[in-house]
Amino acid sequence: MSYRDHKPHLNLALLRLLTSGVGLRQSSRVLNLSRRCLELKAAKLGAHVAFQGTGTD
Repeated sequence: MSYRDHKPHLNLALLRLLTSGVGLRQSSRVLNLSRRCLELKAAKLGAHVAFQGTGTD
């Protein structure tokens, strides 16, 4: 997940902010990232979460 990921230590903080209802722009201000960087990171996290949810039980 963190292969070629810049600032992977912010992934958990971003996930917590987004799941608590904080918007992308506010999250970018809190984490001191550009909006575009945060959008890419959020898309990567979303794909990872979707992939984890498609497992066969």
